[in-house]
Amino acid sequence: MSRTIIRRCLPLLACLLVASPLAACAGADDATQPPEQEASAPPAQGEGATQDPALLPTAPPSATQSATPDPNLPGFPYALAFDPSDPTRAYFTWRGGLLASTDGGATWQALPQSKTPGDTEVHHVVVDGTGTIFLGGPGNFRFSDDGGTIWQDVPGAGTADVRGLVFNSEDQLLLLDGESGVMTAQADGTWQSIGSPPGRAYGLWPIDQDRLASLDLESDTVSVSSDGGRTWEALPDAPPGKLHGLASNGADLLYAATNTGLQRSEDAGATWQSVGPFTAVIGVASPPGAPDSAIVVIPGGNVYRSDDRGETWPGSPEE
Repeated sequence: MSRTIIRRCLPLLACLLVASPLAACAGADDATQPPEQEASAPPAQGEGATQDPALLPTAPPSATQSATPDPNLPGFPYALAFDPSDPTRAYFTWRGGLLASTDGGATWQALPQSKTPGDTEVHHVVVDGTGTIFLGGPGNFRFSDDGGTIWQDVPGAGTADVRGLVFNSEDQLLLLDGESGVMTAQADGTWQSIGSPPGRAYGLWPIDQDRLASLDLESDTVSVSSDGGRTWEALPDAPPGKLHGLASNGADLLYAATNTGLQRSEDAGATWQSVGPFTAVIGVASPPGAPDSAIVVIPGGNVYRSDDRGETWPGSPEE
């Protein structure tokens, strides 16, 4: 189903499904924790702080420091995403909500209304071509079409156990649910399962226009689908380490965030090489229209940007 159909269906379906939303496919106690939490990594700074960090904007960088200062998050960061219609807008999820950047990742501001109710968490974020933001995690799946001020449950799937979100090459929003596998929205507002990655799957990431990747948390193996998530097979040349995320910005260029650092492939994943000074990378994203650029987030919440295919990262500890 196209993004246009999804957007047209949302207001009507929200009214129809208020009294009977889709039940969660897996309870919160059974939800798969993302590899960022399972991987060995230093704790984020600011744990136990009494002031709510979701209400605190990050400070602007100095003239000589282009990295985003640590936003003092009380838990692990999770994912990065750019707005495909605006390369200056980026989003960064952490346990309790969303941060937004309007300058390509140099500075960040919290979106307090993105915080989830109760103990649910935000793990995944994608943005469509109109700027609509979709957030997901264990027991929550929401969207905002006004830049992150007002949030609503996605009709028919608001309480799904979201373990991955991606737009495929056909402009369809794909959801990886903890029990039902890869799902797509239908014209009547329901979500249909089309296939399942093997094992305890986490994450949906684009390799190129035709291929998607997902991680099996039980075996740490990466699987790939060449038919939109319907069938899966092992990726023979997976990046070393435990995969945390993938970013593609061109026909052959890929970045892989892993628990051992950042990996780059310039041949669509056939070979990989380590780039950057990082010992662990939680998330990676590439701005649209800038094929040589990428941003990463590391444990603790610091965000760094490279504009030369990952060769240099101004402001990082080794630069």
